[in-house]
Amino acid sequence: MLAAEIILRGKSNAPHLFSLSARLALPGRDIQGNAVHENLYTAIDQLVAKLARLSRKRKTRLAKKFKRARPHPGSDSKGHSHTRDLFAPIKTKSQRALQ
Repeated sequence: MLAAEIILRGKSNAPHLFSLSARLALPGRDIQGNAVHENLYTAIDQLVAKLARLSRKRKTRLAKKFKRARPHPGSDSKGHSHTRDLFAPIKTKSQRALQ
């Protein structure tokens, strides 16, 4: 995250109404959210939930974009891996000779 800007306002025409807005500056597109509620803490919770949802959405979108753009190193065009299984039992020379 490069920067965060959070603004809290009390509505003048409604004495018990709070307005929150936040902008998270990230590489690429920024994430922005707003929330309005009578209770300050409920407005904060709503804003945090909204920003969390938007960040998950952004992460999923980027993951799909990069997954589609280039295959994982060590895999063929169908996505099958050609790397060695790290948890396979180690065979001795005599065991390999019998195969």
